[in-house]
Amino acid sequence: MALTSLAAAALGWQPTRRRLAATGGGGTPALLAALGLRTPGLLPAAILPLALTAVLFAGPLLQLAADRRRWQPRLALPLPVLLRNLVVAPLVEEFVFRSCMLSYLLACGISPAAAVAFSPLLFAASHLHHLYDLTRFQGHSLHSALAAVAFQFSFTALFGWLAAWLFVRSRHLAGVALPHAFCNLMGPPLPPPRGTPGRSKILAAYGLGIAGFWLLLRPLSEPRLFANELLQAG
Repeated sequence: MALTSLAAAALGWQPTRRRLAATGGGGTPALLAALGLRTPGLLPAAILPLALTAVLFAGPLLQLAADRRRWQPRLALPLPVLLRNLVVAPLVEEFVFRSCMLSYLLACGISPAAAVAFSPLLFAASHLHHLYDLTRFQGHSLHSALAAVAFQFSFTALFGWLAAWLFVRSRHLAGVALPHAFCNLMGPPLPPPRGTPGRSKILAAYGLGIAGFWLLLRPLSEPRLFANELLQAG
């Protein structure tokens, strides 16, 4: 699977290049801009989408602050696994699915709304291979493996919609790779069970985080903040 991802990253930009060339969309600078590899607006792209994602995770962050032992299993992984989860996977997956695939859909004339709605389903589907891993190598029953994969499909689709939105609005790889790394570190949000100390405050933080995210989604992703002229041009 790693080799497949690396091959896709190495070659996935070619369809966008050919499409831009066929439509007179410019040379290398235009291609790099379409792929989200540009310097104008880089600093806001590295900060604002990550901050927006952190607002959404206000509840889980409060849980971690209340019980710092919850950080231990996240950071106690072997260094190669940490690098895979927090560096390699976010960069490669976002380059393949946002920089390459999403930019190609946009270059083909598909509306940003349609591209944002459709492309995350392909991103989520790319994780379905875990069904084989769970049943073949980890000893899960088919029923439990299907439940786990269905949950992962839903979570990755939701993140995919957020990442697609952020990429279209910022047109920066950094604007999606950093939130991806943050989500990999945090894992799926899991509200505290009954009897957890401070549960009401944590649940309130969940609600406030969702509300704050919704209120800030457009203001913190305005294309002008990232010097993104491609959205207006499209």
